[in-house]
Amino acid sequence: QQVTTTTSTTVFKTVRMWHRLFLISFLFFVVDVHSLRTNGEACCKPLVTIHTETGAVILSQGGLNVTLLSNFSTVLGAHGFTNSTRSSLWSQIEVTKLSDTVWECVAVAKDITLRRTVTVEDFRIVVQDGITVIGSGLSNKTTPYGISVQHQAFMHVAADDVLSVAIPGSLEPYACTSFNAQETDPNFKLHRGTFGNPTVHAETKLGSIGIMPLDDVFELHGYTVQEALPQPGSTSQCQVSSPPSLRLHDDYLTLPSGSSHTMEWAVYMIPQQYHLPHAAGQKLNRNSSFFGSSVPSTAYFDFINLVRDDVGASALSIPGSGFLSFEHTSSPEHNLINAGYNTSWEFMNATEFSALRQHQGMYHVHGSIPKGNTTEVCRTSVLYCHGSCFVNDLTDYEYQGFLMLINKTLESSYNGQAASVLMYEHSFISTESNASLKYPDSIITTSTGAQAAYSICSAGDDYPLFYGTGDNSYGAQLVAYYEKALSMGFTGIYHDEWCNTAVSHTFSTWDGYSGVLNTTTLEVQHTLGSLCLLTQEHEMTMADIIRNAGGDMTFNAQPQTRTWRQYAQQFSEAGGRRGALLHKVEDSLESRMLHTHLHTPIAFLRFGGAVKDIDPLYNKTCGPDIIGPSKNLTACVGRNLLAHLDFGVAPYLYDGLWHSQSGLNPIQVMFPLNAPIYVYPGTIFSKDRIVTKINGTYNLPLQTKDKQMKEMDGSGLDVWVFNADAQFESHNFYNGSEVDVTLKEGYMCVIALAT
Repeated sequence: QQVTTTTSTTVFKTVRMWHRLFLISFLFFVVDVHSLRTNGEACCKPLVTIHTETGAVILSQGGLNVTLLSNFSTVLGAHGFTNSTRSSLWSQIEVTKLSDTVWECVAVAKDITLRRTVTVEDFRIVVQDGITVIGSGLSNKTTPYGISVQHQAFMHVAADDVLSVAIPGSLEPYACTSFNAQETDPNFKLHRGTFGNPTVHAETKLGSIGIMPLDDVFELHGYTVQEALPQPGSTSQCQVSSPPSLRLHDDYLTLPSGSSHTMEWAVYMIPQQYHLPHAAGQKLNRNSSFFGSSVPSTAYFDFINLVRDDVGASALSIPGSGFLSFEHTSSPEHNLINAGYNTSWEFMNATEFSALRQHQGMYHVHGSIPKGNTTEVCRTSVLYCHGSCFVNDLTDYEYQGFLMLINKTLESSYNGQAASVLMYEHSFISTESNASLKYPDSIITTSTGAQAAYSICSAGDDYPLFYGTGDNSYGAQLVAYYEKALSMGFTGIYHDEWCNTAVSHTFSTWDGYSGVLNTTTLEVQHTLGSLCLLTQEHEMTMADIIRNAGGDMTFNAQPQTRTWRQYAQQFSEAGGRRGALLHKVEDSLESRMLHTHLHTPIAFLRFGGAVKDIDPLYNKTCGPDIIGPSKNLTACVGRNLLAHLDFGVAPYLYDGLWHSQSGLNPIQVMFPLNAPIYVYPGTIFSKDRIVTKINGTYNLPLQTKDKQMKEMDGSGLDVWVFNADAQFESHNFYNGSEVDVTLKEGYMCVIALAT
């Protein structure tokens, strides 16, 4: 039986095929993915060998052959696993095949020894490089010793056979490398990190390959280079090696002499014909004017969804979105005025504030950055009351404003869920009076020994930087911050600029792994402390304060270490009470949506200070002809949501709000996104909800009283359609579990199991 319904914009066909329910259900898709990876050895497991003379690793998957070469360079020279002859610095290389899926290579040199283990895990090959620093000639066992590491994967294909390349950890689209320079230090240009997605991927006619660091240190130090495609976009010309290759670097590894450390990284080899079953046949239409050229190929998304499974990201649910943020002011904020609200939130009653939250899809309510009572040096703005200032110097006016927001939120309701009202927090800035004198052991410094600041100008600087640990004085202030927020009545914390800030390192402390090496001699010029490595244990302590109180947390910036990623995934509901941690990113450039793909794929919409883009399409999203001189972000909030969807990413409101007189909007119906979640161009798949702008056949399991897959009265699919401005067009209900979607170009729909 087939039912066809036609509207002016969309055609849906519902097919009742009960004998196919198990085959077409999303739950079956998840099972099928894992069975394919576990049992389909001929399909998925690459062949691996290690050259007994040189240590080079040779990989083969289908028709794609890859050679992995490595260099571990020190002051004595390059200790290489090369393609032809053994490096002269290795006195011996011993290769052993331990099993059908595990190889070991032990190499010994004068200053280091290396024990490499290569393990095949379905699509993924995991490499563990255990390094012991002998440091021959060093004066003592604690002397820092630098090792510059480079791995290069050569794909044995013609240059014309490379179809696409993605470097998602770059700050800009069309990049040749994910080296993101930190320009703030006067003496050194350091790598800022890859912001949560350290991968690199190349698609060829014979299959695709992806590479990523796995351990904490390697992810923070590491950056990638693609020498496979000369022109990934319109703004750069990349060097191409022969044969084409991908590289993974760590130029900062600095270990104590006599110590040992294991670097861990992975290579993915994916057959050309492979797609996750629920996305089979989904192709990105490059001729479409509704997809930017910075959106990677479908092959990249096949790869990144495998990685999402491996790192645990696909198992996270996202219960809802939110808005940043409500300020304490006697007049309506500009974002409320632009959205057609004529009164400040402070003067709304519980019914009005509930209606505001409901219309905006506001699961989380945010308090703004607290203000102080002095003026900035570099601007005429009021100096914000960051860090220990909130603990010790918060004004009564700001305190009363926060209490008002807390009470307003607790009195309101949103979909019958427990209220979430979050206090702003920044772990690296303090504007407390004389903070540098109070917390001298916690100062973040540049290479000159001066304290680093967030804002620097000719007149001086604002917002001095500190870091907190369980052992230093500023760490105790951060604990007091969390405790004060909870005591006021906030349910949790919104943590701004997670893991690093205007700087990513301090020169005041050595973390035992990081340093600046002379680019010629590789001598250690200065030891470093990575802010992520120094603070993540203490950040867990603080997050536990919120979790143990039954609270919730959201973050600006994605997890950037395996340790934090695994901690943040504890419990399943990201941003829920006593749940996993919801990490977002700011939408400065649309390509930065790729940073979200290894945790929670959700990001802020555009804010007034960032409306331009390098990608020509997304430069029009919030163009001046749309938002006007007043930068009315409400005018482009829908277009911005659709731009996020191009990258498989959900929205979180920043400056722009839905107009108060507009109809139903996508945020109201696209959450919750229940695990498993997979991302594709123009599509977010979840267990019982699909958000898409791609035409095709979609299906979801039926929700029944006994949780079995069978027909029952009232079951089926709700489908909401929105136009190219994300304005509501239609809603229809369909019996069955499968629906064919045909949308006008640029439109989107939300498909959900009926409840």
